[in-house]
Amino acid sequence: MAINKRPKADAVIVGLGWCGLLMAEELTRAGLNVVAIERGPWVETSVDFPPSVDTDELGWDTRRSLLLPPAVERNNRGQRALPTRDWNFNEMGYSVGGSGTHWAGMAWRFSPFDFQLYSQTMKCYGAKQIADGLIMQDWGVTYDGLETHYDRFERIAGVSGKAGVIDGKVVEGGNPFEGSRSSEYPLPALKVSDPISTSIQQHSERGA
Repeated sequence: MAINKRPKADAVIVGLGWCGLLMAEELTRAGLNVVAIERGPWVETSVDFPPSVDTDELGWDTRRSLLLPPAVERNNRGQRALPTRDWNFNEMGYSVGGSGTHWAGMAWRFSPFDFQLYSQTMKCYGAKQIADGLIMQDWGVTYDGLETHYDRFERIAGVSGKAGVIDGKVVEGGNPFEGSRSSEYPLPALKVSDPISTSIQQHSERGA
């Protein structure tokens, strides 16, 4: 029997979720030939998530059809560590794209303060606010040093939101306390979709 062999690749990525996709993006930009292996199915928006079924509460919310079955990822009952039973814990996707298939397009940046916790605490509040024996230190990298990487990821991932500070200038409608951005979000902020909140808002607008 003839066996078809595909040409050798420069890199093989096992698991094409968020991490695998980002690695593939970097490697292919560098000119490498990349092959990815994924155990989950290939999904298409027009077929698997058409508007006619995208509000299917039973399928998406109750049965968690987009998520990785716990029995696939976790241990079995014969082992000491039992499978995870809480669906809300680390909801991993189960398809090409992984959790990126079902996420809401939101990813928050750490603030400049987060990267320099020790030095900023000392500067703002003094050593008296640091308890004896408390381990606190700066990261070694700063927000400004990572900002271009934040910006690039947001454009690759299609993160949505409203900037509050761009190039050091406060922008109306955003968070004025966030770290300065080099550009606006690639996608606009998400609208409220919770039916209870939407109903309350509609009643409020009607004066009910």
